[in-house]
Amino acid sequence: MQPGQIALVAAGARAPLDGDVTNGTSQVDASLATGETLPKPIELGSKVFAGTLTIGVPFYFKVTATVEDTLLAEIVRLMEAVEQGRAKYVQLADRFACAYELVVHILALAIFLGWLVVAGQGLQPSLMVAISIFDYYLPLRFGSRCTHRSGNCRRRASTERYIAKGSRWPRAIGPSRYDCI
Repeated sequence: MQPGQIALVAAGARAPLDGDVTNGTSQVDASLATGETLPKPIELGSKVFAGTLTIGVPFYFKVTATVEDTLLAEIVRLMEAVEQGRAKYVQLADRFACAYELVVHILALAIFLGWLVVAGQGLQPSLMVAISIFDYYLPLRFGSRCTHRSGNCRRRASTERYIAKGSRWPRAIGPSRYDCI
């Protein structure tokens, strides 16, 4: 349809494009465009947006916008732009979280070796101190996608030869029935 054409919107149907009511009065659910949940009364000259659902009787409207120029299309474009911008920040946060997690692992290993070799403690106390480093620092990793999130997944990963998913990690080196991320 082109701007200037007259279209009929049947009862229970959605308006295909933006336009102005030319004949009839009705009620519409404009929540898709406006967020308002209450029915909106329309009459001669009222604006109707693409995606508006007719609750009352059918009405005629004059098309004022093409598919690409409707309010609904503009909302979709804006949402896509927001998602694109957000994806860059999420990717940056994931890279930071991976580096942070690597530092914590190296710190835990150094503390473990320090307690075991330098301090002369046994295996169990050294392991407990290293594990406490993980318990204290890794909950701060901001939902990192670098490693598995639970011990069950780590156990399954070792038995199923599964490697964690990430932006540059292979999915698996063997068969796996689990998605632990």
